Amino acid sequence: MRAFFLLGLSLFVYFQTVAQSELRYTWEDEFTEVEKQKVRAWLSTTYKAVQSKIGEYPFDVYVHIHRREGKEEPCPWANTWRYPKQQIFFHIDPNYSLEEFLADWTAPHEMSHLAIPYIGEKEAWFSEGFASFLQYQVMLEMGEMTKMSIDSAYNSKFSGVLEYYRSTESVGDIAIQKRKESNYKAMYWGGANLFYQWNQQLIEKENREFSSLFQEYLKCCRKTSRGVDGVVKAIDEVYGGTIGQDLLFKFRNGESGANFKF
Repeated sequence: MRAFFLLGLSLFVYFQTVAQSELRYTWEDEFTEVEKQKVRAWLSTTYKAVQSKIGEYPFDVYVHIHRREGKEEPCPWANTWRYPKQQIFFHIDPNYSLEEFLADWTAPHEMSHLAIPYIGEKEAWFSEGFASFLQYQVMLEMGEMTKMSIDSAYNSKFSGVLEYYRSTESVGDIAIQKRKESNYKAMYWGGANLFYQWNQQLIEKENREFSSLFQEYLKCCRKTSRGVDGVVKAIDEVYGGTIGQDLLFKFRNGESGANFKF
């Protein structure tokens, strides 16, 4: 009886160890087998980099592939849904090469979204900023960018929207207003600045990156944390400090010109 129990325990531990989050594909339009292989290579490579950089997701990810030809980029549109399953909808032009797909930021951005729960429309600046910051971190992991090129990219993005944040309003309020004006770049990168600063402070204080907090966060809190405050508090608890909560307070309540840094 004891031997049977130990065998069952060993099998349980084994399957817990080897179990991995997987990509589940649905082809919403007609694609050739060659096109499907290219899409799988693109998304699986990206997903492995996401998990290497952030950590193992505690769920499978369902990807829906739509055909959208004649555009000026490999993936002109994509969006993420978290109910009833964790899903990403990619609208792609399969005529682009695998190299061009891998160099595109869309898949790293959308897959990064799933590291935190749905935040809601009111504070979409936070979730979009989160994914915008992490997309370059993932592309660095993929070998599609270098440390020098991502530093340059952050600088370019932040300096490109700085004019909107020279104000006495909060960063959050300005980002929300820019979204209403369909100025998505200003909203995304205004939000991303919070995570950029969070990352910089962690490097300076602890010599660790923001992304290093997520392996534990995904295990303990991804399925239980709720709202911006809940997510930030949970990530801070993994670290054992209040960097995120302090930055969130400033972004919501402080003067944006004083709090927008790079």
